[in-house]
Amino acid sequence: MAHTPFDFTLTFCEVMPLSDKEIKEAEAEHIVRAPVRTRVVVPVQFVPNLIAALQEHWRVYSESYSNVGWNKTGPGVH
Repeated sequence: MAHTPFDFTLTFCEVMPLSDKEIKEAEAEHIVRAPVRTRVVVPVQFVPNLIAALQEHWRVYSESYSNVGWNKTGPGVH
């Protein structure tokens, strides 16, 4: 994610499971390569509505699928 005074840029990359060779390369270089698939640039005025829509959809998703998906009591993604 990046921003200017006028817009926000959301960058989406493709992250696939790594092969043993790629894991060794990533450990040596401290870099995991993830090719950019698309960039979405939105005007800054649109961002509050985007955040509100994401929050609402996350709320509905969490209520609908509370027993599926991420383990809420386990360790975090990072």
